Amino acid sequence: MTTQVTFTTNPSLKKETLQKTKKDGITLKAFFTFCMKGYLQGKINLGITTSEKEIEEIEVTPSIQKKMDAIAKLL
Repeated sequence: MTTQVTFTTNPSLKKETLQKTKKDGITLKAFFTFCMKGYLQGKINLGITTSEKEIEEIEVTPSIQKKMDAIAKLL
């Protein structure tokens, strides 16, 4: 048994993806099915990153540094 998935997208994105999948010899349906299976199997991961990184400086005493080094060795 199968089900239908319907969504809207940018027409040029659909057109370009369809052209590329045809060039690669697969259907758009096969492409999306492959993506869904890969995502479920953990072969495709999605994430969000930012271009800005917040850095917080922390002063570490020698005794704390020793404990941090010991924890790092366990990891």
